[in-house]
Amino acid sequence: TGPHSTLALLYPLLWPPPKHCRSLPGGHCELGRDAVAWLPEGAAVEVAGVRSAAWIKLSSTLAERGVTLTATRGGVKSVSRGNSVNETLGPNHNKALSAKQNPAQSGTTSTTTATTAATTTATGRRNKGIALVLNSSVLPHPSSFRLTICSQGVALIAADPQGLLFGTFCLCQLIDFYGSESAEGGGGLVLPAVCIEDYPDFTRRGVIIDARFPHTPRRHRLKAIVEQIASWRINTVHLVLDEQPPPATTKRA
Repeated sequence: TGPHSTLALLYPLLWPPPKHCRSLPGGHCELGRDAVAWLPEGAAVEVAGVRSAAWIKLSSTLAERGVTLTATRGGVKSVSRGNSVNETLGPNHNKALSAKQNPAQSGTTSTTTATTAATTTATGRRNKGIALVLNSSVLPHPSSFRLTICSQGVALIAADPQGLLFGTFCLCQLIDFYGSESAEGGGGLVLPAVCIEDYPDFTRRGVIIDARFPHTPRRHRLKAIVEQIASWRINTVHLVLDEQPPPATTKRA
């Protein structure tokens, strides 16, 4: 029993366990070999490289599953209250793919629903998109996010850049642990239909790493540790680099 009991039955490998998780009707989400991600614009989202980090993590995770992700910006409509992916997926994939070839078109602001956002491939399959959106009015908690995966695509709404990064980590965990290969020809990735909402209980969540000699980790190892704990939504690292001075002692004659 408890707030995470339902989640434990649905997706026990997600860590940390989200506060709210429920399955959605309407069937799973199938990403083809070529998918498009709509990234939010503005200087605020690039604080400390959040947008770049989210893109690198998401694109590399999908690449390991045989999905090539193409980025475009400026086509995601502001999301009002509600869970519908129809409100979040931006211009259709044909425009996004043409924008990749012609960067001058990447700033298009036209929007359509997720149904028209899918492109039809030569095999007749319709590719889905991934929309990343910032909207603090929908999610009042700092660093919060709502991840919606359904038959029409994937929508990640975050209250701020930190929530965008945490939501990306959650999506990548779903891809790693619960994504399956498409049964249809041509490859692709199948994700479960689910809605996940989460936010941290504490503003600062940290760990202490003992890096004193002779146990000082090499740079690549330390970087790997930081990346791993960041995926668990830890946002503070305390490195212990030297010994504390010994207490003062007095010799007796």
